[in-house]
Amino acid sequence: MRIAVAQIDTRPGDFAGTSARAVAQSRLAVQAGAELLVLPLPALTGMTPVPFGSKQPYLADLGVTLINLARELACPCLVPIVVDADGMPMAEVVLVDDGSATPLRFSALAGDASGGGRPGNATERIATVEILGERIALAFSYEDLDLISSPEYLGQADVVLFFVGYGYAVDDASSALGSALAQNRFPGYARSCGAWLVAASAAGGYGHQVFCGSSFVLAPDGRLAACASAFEEELFVADIGHDIRLSAGSELAIEMYDERVFLWNALSLGLRSYVEKLGETDVVIALDGSLSSMALAALASDALGPTRVHALDCVPRGHPRSLMPAVLARTLRIDCRELDGAWAMLAHGDEALHRDVAQAYVVELAREVGGMVLMTEDKTELSLVPRTHRVMASAFAPLGDVYRIDVLDICRTRNAISPVFDRVVLFTEDLPRVSGAKALYANEVLLERIDDVLSMHVEGGSPLFEVGEAVGDASLAEAVLRQFAMTMRSSAVPEVLTMTTCPLEDYHLPHGFAWSDSREAEEQRRRDETLEALFGSISAPSAPEAEGQRLAFDVPAEMVEGSSELREALDLLRDLSLGTGADWRNPFSEN
Repeated sequence: MRIAVAQIDTRPGDFAGTSARAVAQSRLAVQAGAELLVLPLPALTGMTPVPFGSKQPYLADLGVTLINLARELACPCLVPIVVDADGMPMAEVVLVDDGSATPLRFSALAGDASGGGRPGNATERIATVEILGERIALAFSYEDLDLISSPEYLGQADVVLFFVGYGYAVDDASSALGSALAQNRFPGYARSCGAWLVAASAAGGYGHQVFCGSSFVLAPDGRLAACASAFEEELFVADIGHDIRLSAGSELAIEMYDERVFLWNALSLGLRSYVEKLGETDVVIALDGSLSSMALAALASDALGPTRVHALDCVPRGHPRSLMPAVLARTLRIDCRELDGAWAMLAHGDEALHRDVAQAYVVELAREVGGMVLMTEDKTELSLVPRTHRVMASAFAPLGDVYRIDVLDICRTRNAISPVFDRVVLFTEDLPRVSGAKALYANEVLLERIDDVLSMHVEGGSPLFEVGEAVGDASLAEAVLRQFAMTMRSSAVPEVLTMTTCPLEDYHLPHGFAWSDSREAEEQRRRDETLEALFGSISAPSAPEAEGQRLAFDVPAEMVEGSSELREALDLLRDLSLGTGADWRNPFSEN
């Protein structure tokens, strides 16, 4: 079977535009000899269901669109859609062919369920369909791929079709897909499944996520048979199936993955997509002397072109970067204005007033040029600096999910490609102010340790005592995470381009959150011993693999012997942890 994958971007608006592009892609696929076309998951409906009030007309339009596609497509096509299933988004794949549209996942799972079997069996949870004589397993997550590669499923599919629903994350090499095969999990999946592995990804932004493209086809032995470009729309074809063998020497070489270059390109694509899909053309940035503001100006110029970027030079007098914004603006050839001299003099010496005055002038510049204002804050600042009592001219921070040490690295990487920054250096003014932290390190070392503390806790899921031991400075870890917790309680998180597995909006804490962690390793071990005595061994998977999994409680038999009440209580706790008993997620449920 010759399969074609259309690596395309999403388009805002009605279904008509996407349908026309799908029809055009089908014609190109037929010209390339393809028998089946595959669209990426976000292409038609996007990744999130519509609000309740729009559900009925949305489904009606979707049905009409699929019927029209069935009449117009030049070849059979797999069209993924996202629908509402009891309030939760669920991915479905519709086979559009010969005037009909058949939902494959619901049909296959319903057929498996009617056949009986053990609940949770991989055979039942994975939809497997036969198309053009090939058994195709449909996967939508890493968990699905784990099930397909398990022994109980082995040999039941000739092709595994993975519809990529994860945007790029710099701390997860698998999210870079075909561009990072030497570092990620997919060749191992192909070998474990013993089947062809096809990953279909979009190339563009959807909401806060950035889909990087780089779709690929792997042979059952893990060799690369085909790979699309990263960050570009593209149609590619490959011959796959149970009777197809990749001949020796015909595989493609796996390219080297440079996460800093990849991160810059992902941010560039995401920024361009976000601005254009909102119907905007130009952007306005406050060059305030921060490293992130300089990086954002260069990033916006790369993403949108220099004529669509406007900046306000508002660096306070005496700042080490007071001359750099003008030099950067000339190098980038972007429009750059200066903060009104009278207002700058009035605010001289008052950092907060100067910043707020600059924000007002940024808004005025945005009105003049008809552009949208971009926040310059990075993830480090959003994690440690409360946004109370501040004037904010924007609610979108493109670098808001990138730590400052990474901003420094991508600036150096960008300069290595072609110099745009006069100097890429870290000044004392670039260091986040952490109450209680002692300045025992050089600037760059201190910033790296602060960001290590944050990333180990936020993305890595490590508690305070583990973070302190890992960075070798328990006092610094405690000071950083104490300030982080206070910031997360008191500050609203702006919109960002999601570049990690855990953006700050997933970590927001409610006002009045009572508990705080202790840095003492001995105290933490005492807690663990207490839990061990009560509940037996507790195993918690490490992040990010732990996402979507629950704690498993194994209760020693000798603990509950002769005590039915204790046994009943521990059984209830086990059920709660596994989600099989009472509705523990809803404190107001009847259970």
